[in-house]
Amino acid sequence: MLNTTDLISLARDLALPLAGFAVVTSASPGPVNVIAATSGANFGWLRTLPHVFGATLGFTSLILAMGFGLDHILRHTAWLHLALKVLGATFLTYIAIKLFMARADATTGARLQKAPSARQGLLAQWTNPKAWIVAATGIATYTRTGDAYIPSVLLQGIIFTFICLPSIGAWALFGHAAKRPLASPKAIHHFNVSMAVLLLLSVVGVFF
Repeated sequence: MLNTTDLISLARDLALPLAGFAVVTSASPGPVNVIAATSGANFGWLRTLPHVFGATLGFTSLILAMGFGLDHILRHTAWLHLALKVLGATFLTYIAIKLFMARADATTGARLQKAPSARQGLLAQWTNPKAWIVAATGIATYTRTGDAYIPSVLLQGIIFTFICLPSIGAWALFGHAAKRPLASPKAIHHFNVSMAVLLLLSVVGVFF
């Protein structure tokens, strides 16, 4: 067991590099952020908050699961790793297709039927190949051995929670800010299609 002094020293050593890693990976374009921006443009920032909170909780739970054994299982079960990638890619492709098919007439305004829920945000992270790669990389790179292992895993969960929330929220704000330029049904339809293409490219990038 680490004493208080050791825990403070561990946090001091890992906090800054972990925060940098979390900012780069959380704020960069990816499936979950694309969904947040699209929802912000279609439904506004407040109605996108459940997705933001759900996605944050989803990634935190994923990185903790990785730290407490899932990573070990995936390293020794190649077919399961591939299956999870395919499942995630399928789910995200389904979302992209829904964006492509969003109608652009005056009645529906090219909008999706409803904003993504917290549960869908959580599911989006657990089926997001990028999230799996980031979580596995974080656990492999920023954990310490011995008694410091569990505290270093928990520290990652805490830091990613506080970084993911504003990062995903910023993408939702970006989409919300774009609502005025996208006021016409045709403009928001083109925005949805563009986000669908970006979403598909982010999925393809995981495999290639």
